[in-house]
Amino acid sequence: MKHIKLKFNGPFHLGRGLPNDYGSSEVILHSDTIKAALFSMAVRLDISWANKSRDFHHAFFVSTAYPYYRETYFFPRPLHIGSIDIEGMGEMEARKIQKGIKYIDKPLFEMVLNGEPVPVISEDQIMDKAFAFSKSLSHPTTKEKFFATEVQQRVRVGSSDTEEVKTLPYFTDRIYLNEEAGYFILLDFVDPENKEFSQFLLACFRLLGDEGIGTDRSSGNGMFEVLDSEFAEFNLTVPENSQNYMTMGLFCPSENDLKAIKWDQSFWTIFKRGGYMGGSSIPEFYRIKKNAVNMIGEGSILNADDSLSGKMVNLRPKWDTEDMHDVWRDGRSINLPIIIQ
Repeated sequence: MKHIKLKFNGPFHLGRGLPNDYGSSEVILHSDTIKAALFSMAVRLDISWANKSRDFHHAFFVSTAYPYYRETYFFPRPLHIGSIDIEGMGEMEARKIQKGIKYIDKPLFEMVLNGEPVPVISEDQIMDKAFAFSKSLSHPTTKEKFFATEVQQRVRVGSSDTEEVKTLPYFTDRIYLNEEAGYFILLDFVDPENKEFSQFLLACFRLLGDEGIGTDRSSGNGMFEVLDSEFAEFNLTVPENSQNYMTMGLFCPSENDLKAIKWDQSFWTIFKRGGYMGGSSIPEFYRIKKNAVNMIGEGSILNADDSLSGKMVNLRPKWDTEDMHDVWRDGRSINLPIIIQ
């Protein structure tokens, strides 16, 4: 498995799929969004990929983007973990913190994957009330924030030939990451020996960093730097055999998956994916609503006798124009084996 680290150069805003709603930004950059954005960059770099969307999407898998802080990588807290015991706190305060812990660092994550219980941690192993470390931190670090938000007032200017209100104020929620933090993405290539494609994909990441991801890119939002000159190896200790799989991205089960998953022995959340065609290469389509699909969220635990495949979904809306293009969303996530005791 490979990975790549992204360092944002400024703020970003990730839309929630609602019309004219800029007042609250997503913080999570989901796997299907990443894959769709990379395909858009691939077409920009080489127009021949426009007719080979299936080849592009099936050449690799990506995870959702997860946080890193300095040299520490964080992973989503698996859904089957009810609580993480914290010493040195009162019961009520501990409960609040337990609910807020969303990410655990790599050593803790590997313990969970291999069926080991999460050890009792102390207050000085928690940063920003959401990130759990396997080792104690210095006092200033525990007070660090992974990100901060800023609400910026903007004005939308209407066209001069309308009788409606020509200006309309609105607010945009922008996310600023800690200077020592960023996101990393796991990748699994179908053909690891295809160096030509991996170099092309790296160029797609770099172009995406220059273009920006998310909303309001024309104002400099969403731009990032790729910190690696190539996709680096990522070593993760996972169990050899297990009937439980943890989703590292959004997962859309195929018909066979739906039959194979033992839902009464699984833990999952559901995300509705849809929204507007803001990433289209045709500006006239920006305000057209895509079809929607439900996907299983990150950190879900799915019990099945065999590995799960997932599927891609075309959210292309019904629209009476020849220019309307496919809108693929990849629901084939990276799934890691996990032992549930």
